[in-house]
Amino acid sequence: MQVVIDFAASWCGPCRVIAPFLAELARKLPDVIFLKVDVDELKTVAQDWAVEAMPTFMFLKEGKIVDKVVGARKDELQQAIAKHTAPAAATASA
Repeated sequence: MQVVIDFAASWCGPCRVIAPFLAELARKLPDVIFLKVDVDELKTVAQDWAVEAMPTFMFLKEGKIVDKVVGARKDELQQAIAKHTAPAAATASA
């Protein structure tokens, strides 16, 4: 199970721009858990995760960070999700 954490802030323009895109991805990908962390409300969480810019997306698999995308980059976000949701058999070399 993949988890995507969106570190965002209410005052962040790019965060607001990418929000509908994330909502659409969440609808299309029911096997991926999407979480949102407001960095102003949960400052210590953002610090613990070393978030320095918004939006920052952390990708977790089996409890470990497997990828990170900084910025409202739709293409990179989609590629990271696709890369980490691919079946293990498809990504393993023969």
